[in-house]
Parts: sequence; C-alpha cells; structure tokens
Amino acid sequence: MLTLLLALVPCADAQDLLVQPYLQDATPTSVWVQWETDSGEEAVVEWGLSPALGEETAGISWPGVGESRMHAVELTGLPTDSDVHYRVRTGEALSPVYALHTDPADPEASLRFLAMSDMQRDWLHPDKFREVVEDGVIDFLVDDVGLDVGTALAFTLIPGDLVDNGNNISEWRNTFFEPGSELLAAVPTYPVPGNHENDADHFFRYFKLPENGAVLEHSWWFDRGNVRIVGLDSNSGYRTDAQLEWLEGVLDDAAGNPEIDFVFAQLHHPHRSELWLSGELSYTGDVIALLESFSTASGKPSAHFFGHTHGYSRGQSRDHSHVMVNVASAGGNVDYWGQYAQADYDAFAVTTDDYGFVLVDVTAGDDPSFQIRRVSRGNIGSPRDNEVRDTLTVRRFPVPPDAPVVTADGPPECLWLSGGPYSGRAHGATQWQVGLDCSFSETLVDQWLQHTNVYGGVDRQAGDDLTDVLITELPAETELCARARYRDQDLAWSEWSEPLAFVTGETVLSPNLIVNGGAEDGTADWVVTEGVLESLTSLECDGIEPNTGERYFSVGGLCDSSVFGAAHQVVDVSDYADEIDAGGSAWLQAHLANWGGSDEPSVQLVFLDEGDAELGRGTRLSDRTTGWERFAVADPMPAGTRAVRVELTGTRNAGSDNDSYVDDLVLQLGPRPDLLCAASGPDDTPLDTGDTGLGAGSGTATGGGTATATATGGGAGSGSATGGGSGSSSGTTSVEVTDTGREATDKEPSGCGCQHSGPGGGLPLLVLLALGLRRRAD
Repeated sequence: MLTLLLALVPCADAQDLLVQPYLQDATPTSVWVQWETDSGEEAVVEWGLSPALGEETAGISWPGVGESRMHAVELTGLPTDSDVHYRVRTGEALSPVYALHTDPADPEASLRFLAMSDMQRDWLHPDKFREVVEDGVIDFLVDDVGLDVGTALAFTLIPGDLVDNGNNISEWRNTFFEPGSELLAAVPTYPVPGNHENDADHFFRYFKLPENGAVLEHSWWFDRGNVRIVGLDSNSGYRTDAQLEWLEGVLDDAAGNPEIDFVFAQLHHPHRSELWLSGELSYTGDVIALLESFSTASGKPSAHFFGHTHGYSRGQSRDHSHVMVNVASAGGNVDYWGQYAQADYDAFAVTTDDYGFVLVDVTAGDDPSFQIRRVSRGNIGSPRDNEVRDTLTVRRFPVPPDAPVVTADGPPECLWLSGGPYSGRAHGATQWQVGLDCSFSETLVDQWLQHTNVYGGVDRQAGDDLTDVLITELPAETELCARARYRDQDLAWSEWSEPLAFVTGETVLSPNLIVNGGAEDGTADWVVTEGVLESLTSLECDGIEPNTGERYFSVGGLCDSSVFGAAHQVVDVSDYADEIDAGGSAWLQAHLANWGGSDEPSVQLVFLDEGDAELGRGTRLSDRTTGWERFAVADPMPAGTRAVRVELTGTRNAGSDNDSYVDDLVLQLGPRPDLLCAASGPDDTPLDTGDTGLGAGSGTATGGGTATATATGGGAGSGSATGGGSGSSSGTTSVEVTDTGREATDKEPSGCGCQHSGPGGGLPLLVLLALGLRRRAD
C-alpha cells in the first residue's frame, strides 16, 4: 500500500509544457524547434524519418517569464523534401509526436506558403483563430490540395498582431500558441511585430528569425526556392531611413540573383486601407515605392502583405508589377462596411469584411508565376466555409496584350472613347488619358479602371468590358488628344494607342450660376444660417490645402468651430424658365473633403417657385473620406422652378474641430443627361459614367487623325501621385490620419499608385436611378 501511495504522489520537479513545439528559421536541410516549459533545463528533440523516431539532438535553454524556461534545438543534416517526425523532451515533459516536411533543395521546385494576420483575440468570439487554423487552413489544404498541412506549406508569414496585448504572457501561450499549435508544429512561422505586440520582449523571446536585418529580428530576409521573403517593422520607432536603405540593398541583391524570380515583403501597417482609413501609414508608401522600383528595374514582380485593418484587400500598382494584399483577419474582430470612414481606391480591386487567410502558390522553371488565393471564413453575420473569393496570377514573363485603337463619338456633353476589341490574356484594366496635346505632358483626364472593383459588398465594375468609357468634363472649343492602353490580369500593359487628336465644340450647358463657389472672395454671397462658415487659405488653422485656387470653405469652421454649420446661396434661374419647364436638369458639382474621415460635409439643391416655396430637393452629396473628392449629380428640375437654393452643411462627428470642407462648386442648367448620353455610346453598351466631369466633346476619328467635337465648359481638374502612383485626380492633399482604436499614424502624402475615391460616391455623374443610368466608381 505504501508503494502505491508513493506512486500517486507527483514528482516535485516534474515539468509541464506551457507551449507545444513550434518550428522556426528553416532551410531545406535544417529547422529550429522551440518550446516552453514551466521548469527544467533539458532541451532534447527525438526525431526520425518515421514515427518510430530513433535520433536525438540536444539544444539550449534560457529563462522565460517567472520560473518558465525556453528551449530550442536545431535539427541539421535533414534529408530534403522528406517527412521528419519529432517530439520534444524536457525532463518529465514529453510532447506528442509531430511531423514536418523539409523543402526541396532544387530552387526550381514549386512551393506554397500561407499568409494571415491579426489573429489577436476578439473577446466576443474568442475561438476564431483556432477556427481559422483548424477548420480553415488545415481542412482546406486536405480538401483542395490533398495534403496534410506540413507537406502542403513551406512556411507561414504573419504581418503582425499575433496577440491583443504583447505584454501579457498568458495571451501568447493561450490565445496564439495553443489554438495555433497544429499549424505551428508542422510549418515554420515567420512573423513581424504589429502594434499590439507593443515591442514586448515576449515577441523576441518566442521567435528566432533570420539575423540579417537592419535591426536584429525587427527586419530580416531569407530565400526559398525562387522567391525572396523580406520582413519589416512598421511600428513607431522603427520607421527609419536606415531600414529603407537596408531594404534597398536587399532588393538590389535580389535583382542580381538569377535564382530569384519574385520578392514578397511583409509589414503590419497599410499605406492605403479601404475599410479603415485611420489605419493608413505613409512609411509603408516609402516601402512600396522601393518594391515598385525594384520590380520595374529588374522585371521581377513583387508583392507585400499587411494587416492592421481587419478584413481582406487585394490591389496592384498601376505602373509596376507589384501586388498589395491585406491578409487579415485571422481572429481579430472584423472591420465591417460602414463601421469606419472608408474609401474606394483605384489601386484595390477587391475588399471584403471577413475572416480568412491567403495561400500563395509559386512555380519556377521557364514560365515562373505566383497565384494568390483568398480563402474566406465569412464574418459573424455571413459565415462561409473556405470559399475562395479572390484569385490573382502574376507571371514573370507575361505576353502583353495588343494596343487598343482609340475612337471617339458622342454629343457635346457625352464623349465616348472606345479602344476596340481586346486581344490578349484575360483583360485586367484600361487606362484612358486626355491631354492638352499629344505629348500628354499635362492631362485633363487620367482614368485607370480595373476589371473588378469589389467594394461595399458589390462589384462596381460588373458588366464593364473595359473597352470604352464616357468622358464628361472637357473645356469647350479646345484642341485635345486622347489615348488608351490595355492591361491583362497578369499585370502586363500593352503599348499606348496611337494618339487621337480632336477639337471640342461649344457647350450646351449654361455657365456656372454659383457666385464665389470656390471661396476665393471669402464668404461673400453666402448666407450663414447656423454655426460657422469660414473661407480658409492653405493649412490655415491646421486645415488642409484648397482643391484649387487659394481658398476653400470650412463649413462648421476650424478657427472658430461649431458642431454644425449651414449656409446657402439662392440662384435666380428665371431666365431659363422655358428650358426648365420643358424638362431641364440642374447639373451640380462639388469637391468635398475632411481631415480624419469622421466629420461630414454636404451639398444639396432645393428647387423654389417664383414665390420661394419649396418644390423639391435634389440629391444630397456628402463625403466622409479624407482628401478632396469630386462629386456631381444631374437632378431633374420640377416644372415651375424659378430659383435654386444651394445648401452647404458641415457636421462634426468627432474631435474638437468641424473638419467639413467644400470647394469648387459649380451649378449649370441643361438637358436631362439620359437624353444627352443614353444614345451616344457604342451599340449595346450601357451608359458608363467615369469620374472625369460634366463636360465632354463629340466627334469621330481613328488612329492619329483629328475629330471635331463640341464640349461643355466647366473646366477639368488634374493632380498627381508619387511612387508609381495612380493617374490624375482633382487634387489630393497631405492629411493626418489618427488611429482611434489602435495607434496614431503620421502625415500622409500621396503615393504608391493609390488615388482617393469616396465611399459610395466620388462619381462624376450621380444621375438619379430613375433615369436608368449606370453608376461607376473609379
């Protein structure tokens, strides 16, 4: 009996595993195995080429937190492209037997890797990360690839926010390592810190990353197969020129390495984020610019993965073979549509508010390529079971499509440009330009339209074959030139078309009837009915730059702020009574902006009879995105309208200032847009309203010929972008974005191929649905 009782008493120095084994810093013939125990110095891995094991390798131990101990063993001399079975041992603590698969030694061998981020625990749905790993990654690979996770994947990339609070050791053990154990024990993991890691020692205690970066383990790189993988730290304190210089050297080396076909980088913060503008960071734009330059100079495509925003986005640079992918959320609460200030950027083709992960399949050989797939788990309100919602394939040596042949046709306000039939791999995008001359050194129109634009739950490009576009803002009686180029879905551009010269004619719209629509004369001609209206110069009272000219309106005020501001101007339109009563329309344009995406400027027309009684209201234009956006609408005017009241409002939703900005207001009268435009497009083509304004030219010409057309006045806006940026806009500006739940970010310049385009708007011709006109967002 005494012997039995002694056997039941636990050993005083017995060890327990706090963190099951996980893989780090692998090569085709080696891998580091790490784990954590509550005590004990022994660090041994028992391993072999079968579950019987048979080999032992000892390693090192070092202090963890409190009494815990960290352990690491490097297994070397492993056979390539082989299954290796192993378990770890520290004293009495013994793990289950796990299996890993070493990579092939051949740099021409294909490989697959996983990218996901922001698995920090959502305390309302605490088991999401486990679901993404076990029901998502592991089940999908078995069902789709037919392989276990260790054999199917070469490695896993995690661009940050592994835990909710990096200073909390229990979160590392219980919310990252424990729910992810089946993946982490089978596949080497390479993370970079997010802001939720808090630069804590725990991150660097747990992970052994390549020791070749600008700052040890904050940046690093490694090669596998025909790809180079680069990790960067985008957190405050590490956004340094030294890291950028180091990256430039790593990219230069990859450019000269004949075995490298592609470069993939990861960092936490986005440069542009459609779901959550406050998460944007300009430093990431500097990183993107280096990757874009590398790809263009070397001919080797690149991609970067990020997180921070809890949803998926995929886009590509306009002028470079570079892809940008948000690989969240693997567990953190989803950022839903309508929850924050959001924007539809030209560069992004797909954005979804869901949980999921990204798989990248890379091939080498004579035709190297990589394919990105987003596998979705849906969200709380709309679950999905490993649905592939987005796919992109990029080739190193694509065959460009044939150049388009541009023609022009249509009445004055509705110039259709057509590029003719597309010839090449699947059509991916078209860029249209209208310049002051055929050198295109200064453009009035620069549109980049992609074959998909999944935003807000719908594809805004559905049904557009990208071979024609409606241009609706050009100066009257002016010699201009148009051209276009086609891009395939491998990111290869055709040559530009031969330029098409044409001359616009006279306008059929009225002159601008608003007086002082750009605030250049202060607040003259505007009646303030509530709060504050200010006319501000560039950056006055910590504001922004005007869209054009020297001044803009702050509706609600910055120097003297009010929660709500309202002002109006009454425009006498009695001289146009016959045209109005015959069914005319009021064509309204406005540029709207705010600072951080919270406050809301708006413009609306009110139609009045000769006694100033209200007959009806036009479409309300409003905006909650940062940066200037052009909005426009053509509203039918009720018969009997003899005056139009132009109403401006600004509503403060956050902060101490009312950041509701308005500039460049234009009101013109003319025919209904459906009568002007519906019959002017190519045969069987729905009306397509691109974001280029209200004026247009008409005429017909091909090749390098000349056409004569009529066009409206109303001018045109232009702008620029850096870092291989998108085409012209109506003038983007530096704004400061503030992280209201995660982390403050810095001043935000333009760049990286991204252009503002307001959420649910930013459209040039927001004609009423009753007119049967199809809307398009940039």
